[in-house]
Parts: sequence; structure tokens; C-alpha cells
Amino acid sequence: MAQNKPRVFWDSSAIITSLFSKKPHSEARQLLQLGDLGLLDMRYCREVVRDVQYVVGKYRPDLIPELALTLDRANFAGEAAEPASGTVSDCFEMTAYLPDARVPACAVECDADIFVATDKQHFVGNPLIGPPKTRLRVMTPHEALEWVQEALKSQGT
Repeated sequence: MAQNKPRVFWDSSAIITSLFSKKPHSEARQLLQLGDLGLLDMRYCREVVRDVQYVVGKYRPDLIPELALTLDRANFAGEAAEPASGTVSDCFEMTAYLPDARVPACAVECDADIFVATDKQHFVGNPLIGPPKTRLRVMTPHEALEWVQEALKSQGT
């Protein structure tokens, strides 16, 4: 029986980090490349794309073509569905910031294994996001890459 691909949900902060990184082989870019190879089930939501487009357009408009190429190549499964208001409320209790609560709510509802972020204000290191409230685990690109490599190794991929 085939194993499921690790389901990776991306926050805008991690996508922006991958685009703005001067390191061609940064952990975020390596995760995106694993998506390109079809080894990961990559997810994002409308708020993430909106945030990324805004930040890239404001600070690095020269990267807009690379953004489009990155999202296309990484084999994202598409935009996650709008989360239920109850899930958003639960995530608001975890983040204390309604605009950001919608993003992990989408991750929870699409049953993501990990939530990749670099936002230390609302996500990274937030002890309220994760077990036992949700199975979702917030990880930096570095932590996520290590986790994904172990998951793929245990699946024999």
C-alpha cells in the first residue's frame, strides 16, 4: 500500500523567505524543489497568495515573474477552501490576531502535517498551535526540511 505524501501548508512568510533568500539552496527553496519533484502535497490559501503578492510587489517587483514560476513549479495542489468560521475562531484563540487566524485554519481543515512559517510574532514558537488542540505543527523551513526528509526516508522515498 502506498504511503501518503507529507502534506505541507505554506504561510506567506515562508514563501517570501524563499523568494528573498540570497542562498540558491536555502531550506525553503529545497522544500519547494521537493514539491516540484512531486514528493510533497503542497498547500496554501488565498490569504497567503494575497500577502505574498503584496509584499513582493511592494518591495521586490522584479521578483513577480519568479513568484509565478515558483508557485507553478512547486506543484501546489491549489488554493485551500475557505475555512469554517468555527475553525477560524479556534485558530484566533491560538494566534490572537484574526487576519492570521484564517491561515492556520485553512491548514487545519486541509489536514496538513506541517505548517511552514517564519513569522515569529504569530506562528513560530507559539505553544498554542499544535497538539493537543490540533495535529498541525508549525515549523521553520529548516525544521520542515528535516521533518520532510525523515518522513520521506521512513516511506522509502
